[in-house]
Amino acid sequence: MAPALSQPLLLFCQAILLGMAAALLYDLLRQVRLLLPRRWLQEGADLLFWMGACGALFFCAIVLGDGRVRLYIAACLVL
Repeated sequence: MAPALSQPLLLFCQAILLGMAAALLYDLLRQVRLLLPRRWLQEGADLLFWMGACGALFFCAIVLGDGRVRLYIAACLVL
């Protein structure tokens, strides 16, 4: 029973780390956005961030999650 439990736990920890990395990247992006002179550049930077965050969620859900949709992955990224 331990191997059956360890894979979801590992995926849970990876999703938590990915969420922490996304939060750190967003905080760094906030500093860059303050330096950008135009509003459309700021919005473009936000769009790139969210495209990357959605791509990371897709990667976690499909590749790491073996193609199974697990809602706790999205919850971990939000946390």
